[in-house]
Amino acid sequence: MDIYKDTPAAAVRRAFSEGSFAVKGDAGRTVDAMVSAADSAKPALRLALGSTAYDSISRALAKRLAAIEAQRDVAFSADRDDD
Repeated sequence: MDIYKDTPAAAVRRAFSEGSFAVKGDAGRTVDAMVSAADSAKPALRLALGSTAYDSISRALAKRLAAIEAQRDVAFSADRDDD
């Protein structure tokens, strides 16, 4: 559908069809990891499956952490001075 041609999903779809999106994951191992996580007594809040997912999430979170750390002084300056 033309309406979706400029979406991230369409970009992934094009990359798959052009062969430029390398799939590193193994479906069987992914399912095993999901079942293991679901059966865990203490499952992870978020489950990154595959090195691509892990790397992407890690980079995104590092950027977010750097952005919030840059605001530390401003954040703390908004506190009351309770002595």
